[in-house]
Amino acid sequence: MGPDNTQALETTFAVFYKLGLSIAFLLRRDNLLTASDFLRTEVGRSFNDLLILVRDVSLYYRVKLFSGAHETVFDFNTVFGRQVSIFSQRRAAIVNAMWEHVLGHQSSTPINTVRNWLQPRDRSLRKLVTEPEAAAGRRDEFTCEWFQSHLLAFTRSQDDVLSLQGPSGCGKSVLAGWIIERLQRPLGKKSFDLVSSTVEADVTGESSIAVAQRLLLQLLDLNVGNKNFFRSLVEAHRAAQSPNQEAAEKSLWQCIDTGLNQYQGTDYLMFIVDGLDELEGGQQQTTKMANQLTLLASKHKNMQLITCSRGPAFKAGHGKMRNFIITSDHTHEDLRLVIDNSLHGQVHFDHQNEHAREKIVEQLLHAAKGNFLEAIMTAFLLKREPTHDGFNKVLKAASESKVDVHDLVARLTNTIDLTSMDVHLFLSWMLVTSRPLTLPEISLLFQVDLARRSFVDPDELAIQNVLAALKPFIIQENGYVRFRHSIIRQHMLNVQKEGKKLRNRRDAQADFTMRLLAYSHFNLGKPQDPIFEMLKDSEVEDLFAKYGLLEYTVAHWLHHFGSSSFQQDNGTLQLTSDFKAIFPGTTRLPLLEWSYWETAGATSEANHLFELALQIRREVLTDNHRAVLQGLIVCGNAYKKRLTVTSRNEVASRKEELLIYVIETYKQQLGKTHDVVIRYYKMLAQLYVDMHEEHHAERIWHEVREIVIIRFGKGSQASDPLSYKSDCLYSTVD
Repeated sequence: MGPDNTQALETTFAVFYKLGLSIAFLLRRDNLLTASDFLRTEVGRSFNDLLILVRDVSLYYRVKLFSGAHETVFDFNTVFGRQVSIFSQRRAAIVNAMWEHVLGHQSSTPINTVRNWLQPRDRSLRKLVTEPEAAAGRRDEFTCEWFQSHLLAFTRSQDDVLSLQGPSGCGKSVLAGWIIERLQRPLGKKSFDLVSSTVEADVTGESSIAVAQRLLLQLLDLNVGNKNFFRSLVEAHRAAQSPNQEAAEKSLWQCIDTGLNQYQGTDYLMFIVDGLDELEGGQQQTTKMANQLTLLASKHKNMQLITCSRGPAFKAGHGKMRNFIITSDHTHEDLRLVIDNSLHGQVHFDHQNEHAREKIVEQLLHAAKGNFLEAIMTAFLLKREPTHDGFNKVLKAASESKVDVHDLVARLTNTIDLTSMDVHLFLSWMLVTSRPLTLPEISLLFQVDLARRSFVDPDELAIQNVLAALKPFIIQENGYVRFRHSIIRQHMLNVQKEGKKLRNRRDAQADFTMRLLAYSHFNLGKPQDPIFEMLKDSEVEDLFAKYGLLEYTVAHWLHHFGSSSFQQDNGTLQLTSDFKAIFPGTTRLPLLEWSYWETAGATSEANHLFELALQIRREVLTDNHRAVLQGLIVCGNAYKKRLTVTSRNEVASRKEELLIYVIETYKQQLGKTHDVVIRYYKMLAQLYVDMHEEHHAERIWHEVREIVIIRFGKGSQASDPLSYKSDCLYSTVD
C-alpha cells in the first residue's frame, strides 16, 4: 500500500493485535472452552468473526486503492466498528458461559446481570469506555519511545506506583495509550495482564464508582472461575441497590481487592488510570480514589499501578511511589515529529526546501515550550493562511510573542464563522451532550427541523462543511466526534457562558431536549394502549437499532431537560407551546424509559426520573392520555418494587397519592369495576397494611367488596371478606 498509508496500516494491525490478544486470553482457560456445545460453537464463531473482519478490511483497502486514492485516511471504528462490536459481544458471551459452567446453580444472581450492572447501559458509552478492542486514538509514529527505559525500570523495581505528572497539553494521555500498547507485549521478559481506565472529560458522571465498575468489569474476565470473587461481586451488586452510595462504593473496592488475590507467583498485573483530574467531585475525589488504588498496589505484591494527572494526586505514606514529571526535555523529539506532521499539506511549508522546513519546525518547537496542543493550534493557524506573506507573518508572531495555548485557541475561534447556523448548532450540542456523539447521531439531529416540525432529508455535505470548519477544535475518533482537548472544550464553555457568540447553556439544553423529543415524536408512531409489563430486551434492542438517536434520547433527555430553561431551579416547569407541540404522545417512550432506567443508575435517581417524566406528561397531555397512564403504571411498579414501607413517611405518602390518582383515573377511563381498578385498590390496601393503618385498609376492603358484589353477585365466593382481604395482603402486580 505504500508509505502514504502507514497510519491506516498501523491502526489496522493494532486492532488485529488486540483481537488476537483477547483470543489468547480465552486459550488460557482451555479446560473450559470445550465444556459445552455452546462454548465450542461460540469459539468457532469468534474465529469466523475475525476472518470476516480481515476480509472486509482487505476489500475496503483494495477498492480505495483501485479507485485512485494514494492515501487511505479513515476512522477505523466508523467503518468497521460494527464488526469489532460483534466480536466483543461474542467474547463476552463466551466468558459468561464459562462463568455459568463454573458456578452451576450456586448463584442466585446471573452472571449477565452482574456484567450489565458493571458496564454502562448506554451502548455507545459502553463502547467508548469499556471496549478494549476498539482502535486507539492516533499517535504519531515513533513518538513515546523515549519512555521505554523508564517503564522498564519501574516494572523491575519494588515500587508500587508510578505517578506521571505534567501540565495540560504535555502528552500524558498519548503516553498512557503507548504504555498500554507496549505492555501488551512482554517487557524485560515479564508479561502483564492489563486493567485500564480513562476518566473522560466529555462524559457526564465520571465518578469514582463508575471507574471502579470499569476496573471490575475487566477483572471479571480475568478471574473466570474465581468463586470468591464472584460472591463478592454479588454482594456489591446488592449493596448498589441501596441509597447509601458510600457503602456501595466501599463494596466495589473490596471486590477489586478480592479479584487481585489470584496474582501471585509469576502472574503480574498492571493497573493504568489516566485522567484522574477529570473525576467528578474535584480534587477531593481524585485524592480519595488515588489512595484507594495505591493501597491495593501496596497490598498486592504482583500488582503495580500507573496513573496520569496534572499534579500530585496522592497523600504521602501510601505505598512505595515514584513520581515522574514530564518536561519538554523528555518530549522534545516527539514534539518535533508532531509539528512536522501537522504542517504536512500546507503548501507554503511543503514547497520550501528541507533546510527551510527544518528551520520552521525548530522555531515552532522552541515557541511551544513542550506543549503539544499549543504546537498543533499554531500549525492550524499556519495552515489557514492562503498567502506566503500571511504564512510568514503568523510564523514570526508565534516565534516572537509570549502567547500561550489559551490565546491561540481564542485566535482560532475568531477565524470560525459562529454566525453560521449549522456551526452554531453543532458547537452548542457538543457543549451540552452527556457523552460524545457519533456521526450518525449528529446527522439525525440535523434532520430534525424544529421550525417546520418535520424530519427532513440528510444533508451530508453541510455536515462535512461543519466538520471542516471546526477541524482545529474537533477530532473524529473511534466513531465519535469530540473536542480535541479539554482546554478547547473549556474555552468554548466560557464563550457559551458569555452568551454572545453562542446561545447560553440553558437555552442550548432546551434546544437539544426538543430535538431529542421531536425525533421520538416523528419516529415512534401513534399512541398505543398502556401495558403492565416491561418490554422484552429484544424489543428494546430492536428499537434502538432501528432508530439511531433513540437510545441517547431515552438515556439522557430528562437530564438535558432538568438543565434547560424548561425547568427552574425550584423545580417549577415552564413549558412552551413549541415544546408541547413536539412532545411525543406515544406509550413506547415511557415503556423504553422503564426498561432502560430500571437497570441503569441508582434506585433513588431512577425514582426521581420516573416522577419527573410523569410530571411533564401530565402537564403536556391530559390526565386520561394513554402516555400519562403508562407513566403512572411505570411509577407504580417502580415504587412497589423498590420501596419497603413499614410506617408513614414522605415516600409512603407519595406512593399513596400516586395510587389514589391511578385509581381515580382508571375509574373514569375504564369504569369503577374494571380489573385494573381492583388491582390498584389491592395495592393501596396493602400499603395501608404495611403502614399499620388498618382502618384505612378496612375502608379499601369495603370498596373492593362493593365492586366484587356488583360484578359477581352477593353470594359469590369472590365476595367473601376473607377471600379478598387475603388477596389484598398478598397481591402483586403481574
